[in-house]
Amino acid sequence: MKRIYLVLIATIAITFVSCSDQEIDTVKPDAGQVAPIIDLPEGATQGRILVKFKPEAASFLDAATTRSVGAALTRSGISDMDAVLQRIGTSKLERIFPVDNRTEERTRKAGLNLWYIIHFDKDTDLEQVAKDLSQVADVAKVQFTRAIQRSYDPNVRATVLTKQAMTRVVHTTRAVNTDANDPFFNLQWGCKNDGSILQNGEKNDKGDNVVPAVMGVDVNCGEAWKLCTGNPSIVVAVLDEGVMYDHPDLEGNIWVNEDETFASKEDADGNGYAGDRYGYNFTDDKGYISYDDPNDTGHGTHVAGIISAVRNNGEGISGIAGGDKANNRGGVKIMSCQVFSGSKGCDLYQEAKAVKYAHDNYPHFVMGNMSLFGTFYPYTCNPDDIIATQKRMQIFNWFCSDVQVRGEYPGYIKRYFKENNIDLRMEADDVEVLKQGTVDFYTCSYYMSNCISSDPELNSTAGGNLMNGIKNPYLKSSEWGWQIDPKGLRFSLNEIYDRYGLPIMVVENGLGAVDKLEADGSIHDTYRIEYLREHINQMKEAVKDGVNLIGYTPWGCIDLVSASTGEMAKRYGMIYVDKYDDGTGDLKRRKKDSFEWYKKVITTNGEYLD
Repeated sequence: MKRIYLVLIATIAITFVSCSDQEIDTVKPDAGQVAPIIDLPEGATQGRILVKFKPEAASFLDAATTRSVGAALTRSGISDMDAVLQRIGTSKLERIFPVDNRTEERTRKAGLNLWYIIHFDKDTDLEQVAKDLSQVADVAKVQFTRAIQRSYDPNVRATVLTKQAMTRVVHTTRAVNTDANDPFFNLQWGCKNDGSILQNGEKNDKGDNVVPAVMGVDVNCGEAWKLCTGNPSIVVAVLDEGVMYDHPDLEGNIWVNEDETFASKEDADGNGYAGDRYGYNFTDDKGYISYDDPNDTGHGTHVAGIISAVRNNGEGISGIAGGDKANNRGGVKIMSCQVFSGSKGCDLYQEAKAVKYAHDNYPHFVMGNMSLFGTFYPYTCNPDDIIATQKRMQIFNWFCSDVQVRGEYPGYIKRYFKENNIDLRMEADDVEVLKQGTVDFYTCSYYMSNCISSDPELNSTAGGNLMNGIKNPYLKSSEWGWQIDPKGLRFSLNEIYDRYGLPIMVVENGLGAVDKLEADGSIHDTYRIEYLREHINQMKEAVKDGVNLIGYTPWGCIDLVSASTGEMAKRYGMIYVDKYDDGTGDLKRRKKDSFEWYKKVITTNGEYLD
């Protein structure tokens, strides 16, 4: 089975809808409107607007599209809609997601064939256009669009290394380095840090002192490459600037659509995208992937190189999953889904097209969710405590994942909506869309457990606790009041698997603690080792119970500001960062005892836990 992983770079605006107590105000229907208007932030694109038609309009739209072959479609065949289109000076009415015979059935089942983009006179009042379209009987939704802007300054070039350091390392003999023969591998200190790149007293090009390199503070790629160097059956779609597809260090790992000729104006494979041999330029709507615009920064190529620059080919750098040319092993493939070109960014609807494009080329990719899982026990055997615990589990844990896994709103949340005066607006096809958008595996974080009582006064007694529960008298607590419950993880994994029957990944699990830096620079965090050891042991028990647990990643590998308290003092990492709550510290990295311990855990696939 081929899998595709969509790499959404930080330059892309992503909207996450979470299960919180905060209202989500995105749809604002005016009185008397037939269709809601989805109100996006300021900066909506002039001369463009999105509409979703009702299912009963599909046949008219299909017929109009057939009649317009070879010319721009400007009318829908629906009388009241066409009256609006004529009034606003429409130059083009086009389906956002083009017809691809390979995936059209799935596209229609999800209702994506009903989304259209209207191009019209830029001088026409955009808000009035939205109001006029919302009154058309066959329109289900109206949505503004806007251009996605870069989150980085394209005029700024980062200076990571000093010139003298680069010169020194490049000309240093490579006899001691057996990980790769790529000439700039020694500069990739994140992969292998031998301590030679940055020295005390060196300054960068701005004159600032650099933080000295520390041997061994890296991701230990050499050990990882003994197990896997990348797999060409995996395709990574890079949504960024265009990728330099003919780069000598990338071309061996570039995804190729063999049915297409690069930048051709002919759609040879009938997927709706002409010339998409190496991917597609969604910003300019063409098959030509551009990377040489004067305003380009090379960021797309940079990202692609980190992922899959061909390793051991005597060129450039080593990608994390770039294969091993010396041993004839290919790396993961890079598909360029260009959403930035020069100083331009694509519109939101074009970004959506990019994601669907990647999906349609590999329709069997697997998708997961991410849930913060809170384990709750009844405080007593009082039936009221049992029911209160069940309700807390439903709202805190199950609501989001029931929708994501089962594809429908559960009965208990419908009751909750009704009792709290929440009116959920559902379109006719939303039920089917939810059914089509379910996940293939379940992922969660796990840190603690709590007890729940029917007595509301008792439920606020667990200080420092994210989940507002009662402390369990049988459990120890961290310095921040989070109760340590390894068996709760086993219990939770069984509950999740019994409910959904899907593969599970635990993607966050760790202990926030005060770490003491000894005079010799060591950090003896035996408490963190104990925490992780016990939780891993309980995961083993869950596997014996029959749970299909496919992965585990602790939180986290390196110290950072705690999300729950905003402190550096609350440390989770296996690497100590010399930074403190008062702003002092030189950011020097040091391995904690847990670093070497967990390294052995990984290399033995969890068999070594002593």
